[in-house]
Amino acid sequence: MAALAFFIGAAAVSYMAVALAKRWALAHHIMDVPNARSSHTQPMPRAGGMGMVVTFCIAFLVAAFITTALQQTVGPAAWALVGGGIAVAIVGLIDDLRHLPARARFGVHLLAAIVAVMAGARIESITLPFAGSTSLGIFGAALSVLWIVAVTNIYNFMDGIDGIAAGVAVVSSLGLAILGMLGGDPLLVMLACALAGSALGFLAHNFPPASVFMGDVGSGFLGFLFGGLTLLAGSASSNHMSGFAAGVVLAPFLLDGTLTLIRRIARGERWYEAHRSHYYQRLVILGNSHRTVSLLYYGLTLLAVLGAVAYVIFPGSIGLLLTLVSVAPFFVLPVAVPRWESRRAGPTPSHS
Repeated sequence: MAALAFFIGAAAVSYMAVALAKRWALAHHIMDVPNARSSHTQPMPRAGGMGMVVTFCIAFLVAAFITTALQQTVGPAAWALVGGGIAVAIVGLIDDLRHLPARARFGVHLLAAIVAVMAGARIESITLPFAGSTSLGIFGAALSVLWIVAVTNIYNFMDGIDGIAAGVAVVSSLGLAILGMLGGDPLLVMLACALAGSALGFLAHNFPPASVFMGDVGSGFLGFLFGGLTLLAGSASSNHMSGFAAGVVLAPFLLDGTLTLIRRIARGERWYEAHRSHYYQRLVILGNSHRTVSLLYYGLTLLAVLGAVAYVIFPGSIGLLLTLVSVAPFFVLPVAVPRWESRRAGPTPSHS
């Protein structure tokens, strides 16, 4: 019941907070002006993600108060995670207002991740089917930092069309809330529901056709929290396999971002520059609407969530098989999209 209240309350507050952020952006002419790499054609107010960030932070303080009232404690990892998320959001807002070098943004992401990992948001061990549990030691801390920074930046890259980042955040957060219930972690449940509600309140303004963009202030914040919460899900849960399951709820975004990054590096392209070569962007270029593509990714994420839940409920080979089946539909895109692009381009002219 408390989880539902967090979800509904955060959604209502976020909707109002984003409306205020949108009004502020319009009043101060903080606009996202279309360019050759944009997926929109009209100037749009940006930095609406501020409303989402403020809402979640309020919800976190409420959750901390409730947890303390129940004579439980909010661990330092949770405080460090939210504090790091705020730092990432601030540098994102500065970048929204005036462009910052990628090196400066990355430095803040890295420092915030290191602090969160040192506070306890990290992988201590890894459990594999048929192989048992293996302690990772210092490598676990390094992998945890890499994971948080990677998820932060991939989520930022995937915020490129109306509705996709906020909608996927709603589905993935609710998936984390379910995993928190299965793992017996009430704080994770409350935080995940608060994040889902905060994203839903923003989505009401951003679902195609969007009236505001979240900007780096919002996408960076979401990515950082997802990176950290998935680690907390694994470390706090009584089910040792839920850490992997928590990462699976982000599978479509992570796969799209990772495969695109690998492809750009292999081609010698400047992978850190803005582009339109993610699969979701290529689907839009092929003529699909923002709404259609966003709904597709919502569906792929929902399947991944179901696979993650199955992985926890059915430990071992059965759960792993169900998880792989749930993620498999995404791999239609790397095969189908290039073919659709070739058909649209038509046959290559003969030079004979």
